[in-house]
Order: sequence, then structure tokens, then C-alpha cells
Amino acid sequence: MEPSYSEILTYPDPRLSTKCSNTSIREAKSIISALEGALSGENGQPIGLGLSANQIGILKRVCIIRYKGAKMNLVNPVIRIPTELTSCKIETEIEGCLSLPSKEIAVPRYNQIILRADNFGGEIHLSGLWARIVLHEIQHLDGGGIWNTVITGRNDPCPCGSNKKYKKCCGAK
Repeated sequence: MEPSYSEILTYPDPRLSTKCSNTSIREAKSIISALEGALSGENGQPIGLGLSANQIGILKRVCIIRYKGAKMNLVNPVIRIPTELTSCKIETEIEGCLSLPSKEIAVPRYNQIILRADNFGGEIHLSGLWARIVLHEIQHLDGGGIWNTVITGRNDPCPCGSNKKYKKCCGAK
């Protein structure tokens, strides 16, 4: 009998700090089903915008996103920051997390990303809240969470890798 994965783990459960390994499309189908069950509230509506497999104890690179009636399932997702952008686009917004209930943290994230996953061909460009949600879920798959967030100071090196101070690069208003 297969175990039930309906409980969402909360920080500091060590599985949330474990980097997830790649999986097959076939195995991902049952993981997606388990994630949908865990993300569904009593009325059948999602209780959050997304959920990653390690948040329910499955250490595989699979996550789901449910936003504005749209569904996105990601198998072995990889992101890259578009180098063709003329300026950095890091925005700090308040985020919550199902694995850190009743807490909200200001999290800096890129506003635009390029996403690739094994379950769809090619790359897709995401921006705004879609990019933020995907980055949040992939942070989980990489063994992190919003509890790992460090706010960059104005005089710190910019996290975009430009070798400029944050205030002269992504922190410039």
C-alpha cells in the first residue's frame, strides 16, 4: 500500500532542507496527484498558490502551481535569468508559505525568468507573480524556503552577479 502524502510539512522539518532529485514523467504523475490532494482545501479550492514535492515528504523535483484558475505542473524544472535584459529586475515582496504558517517575509526575487521543465517542450518566459511563484517553488526543490531569505544591503554586491553594489544596480529606483 502506498503511503498518504496529504500532510504539508512545516519548517524546520529536515526534508524541507533537502535538495530534491530528478524524476521520470511517469513517476511525476502520481506525485502531482498527491500534491493536488494536499493543496486542495475543504471546498476543493487550492489553499495556496503552489506546492513542491518535498513539502509533503517526497524528495523529487516536482511542483504544482494553481493561480487565477490556471494550472502549471513542473517536472524537473530549471530556471535561468534572461541575460538579454538591459537592467536587473529584482523586486522585494511579502510572501507566505504553507510550510511556514502564519509568517510573512519580505523576499527579493527576479521579476522575469525563463523556465524549462521536462514535461513541456522548450522554454517559456514568465514575469510578475508567475515568476515569483515559480521561483518560490523551485527554492523549495533546491532545499530552501523563505526562511533562508537574506535581504541585500545597499552596499552589498548585487545578487544578479553584475559585480556592482546593489544600490547602483538592482536596488536603484
